[in-house]
Amino acid sequence: YLCNKNKLEDWYSSDPKKRALVDLYVDFHLQRIWDLVRIVYQQLGYTDNSYEEAEKITLEGLKDLEEKFLSRRKFLASDDRITIADLAFLWHFAGVKSCGIQLSERLNKYWDDVISYDKEGLTNSINSYL
Repeated sequence: YLCNKNKLEDWYSSDPKKRALVDLYVDFHLQRIWDLVRIVYQQLGYTDNSYEEAEKITLEGLKDLEEKFLSRRKFLASDDRITIADLAFLWHFAGVKSCGIQLSERLNKYWDDVISYDKEGLTNSINSYL
């Protein structure tokens, strides 16, 4: 809604193909978030899974994410820019990274790419809508 209302094309394109990739990830995210962050919830005491079980579930969810999204693109829904799909995932991925599990090379590269993303351009993009 906010992207549409404020014409935030950088975050959520009006191009149907580009938008569909974002929508596809958001749907995946909503279906798999419990698996993707199980290790975080285990560390916080919100699940009865052992550490090993939670780690296995999280790694399986992340592998699925890699195969469906990051094997085809640099970011979750684009090769050239982060979108609201990445923002939805990054909030949770930061928690997963803080749990210290061994992540794949591709996921570590994704993290590095997002962290080193054009911060000036990103800041300008955000400021232009405020």
